Amino acid sequence: MGHRYAARMPETASRDSDETLLEGFLRDRDCPCPICQYNLRGLAGATCPECGSPPHLSLNSPNTRVGPFVLALAPLLMIGGVGVLLLIAIARHPQALSEGLQVPMAAGALSLLTAAWLLFRRTRFLCLSREAQSAAALAAWSAFLFACGWAASML
Repeated sequence: MGHRYAARMPETASRDSDETLLEGFLRDRDCPCPICQYNLRGLAGATCPECGSPPHLSLNSPNTRVGPFVLALAPLLMIGGVGVLLLIAIARHPQALSEGLQVPMAAGALSLLTAAWLLFRRTRFLCLSREAQSAAALAAWSAFLFACGWAASML
């Protein structure tokens, strides 16, 4: 399944067009090379004259909200990490499996699967509204705190 956000052009036409756009953009603008900070104003060519790096034009948005994405992903990975540690402990001491570790292992596996799904669908997550992203992060942290409380009650 391709990305619906990326328009495809023939490779050679795209390259020529990109170089023309880059030269036009830098014709009267002071822009530093992202590698060596050399001023690329008036660049004639496809590489930085100082370091030889090929600069590229790109489109960015200040509205990309990766904070809630990381905030939602962190507790899932923490719970998953605990599940992996439990698997290692059970591999070393198989008798521990009968001591009620099935639920934490299942929670760890479910958290890792959810984290993998979130990573796979990150573009869709980043397109959500801030409220929906915050709700997803809150749900992930609620699951984490529930797992911590459940683990503490087992001690």
